[in-house]
Amino acid sequence: VLGLIEPTSELSVLAEFGLIMMMLYMGLTSNFSAIAQNTKKAVIVAVLGVAFSFILGFATVEFFEKGTSAAIFVGVTLGNTAIEVTSGILVKERVKREISSILMGAAFVDDILAVYLIGIITAMTKGSLDA
Repeated sequence: VLGLIEPTSELSVLAEFGLIMMMLYMGLTSNFSAIAQNTKKAVIVAVLGVAFSFILGFATVEFFEKGTSAAIFVGVTLGNTAIEVTSGILVKERVKREISSILMGAAFVDDILAVYLIGIITAMTKGSLDA
């Protein structure tokens, strides 16, 4: 934070603990039957969100001519939405049940897509380093 707080191992453990607690809270308070009822809508929202974020990130890096590899990396990185942020917003705001279930389902699908895309980038990187 503006050079006032230096990252330490204790701060890292505290941050990870807070993340685990937030995920535990969201798991306990989520209505998975409502999410399951809106699976198709959630998948569409997630895929479109990842696609638009990827395209915009990729195009921006390509516009500044930083290289295709960097553009792919930035596109995939921007395509991921943190489920913790989404859940925090939904908890604080009184959002309609259907909308919140679609957003939570989309966040789950988004995380799965992000892991898949990061795996592809890792494979691409290993292939280019071996050559």
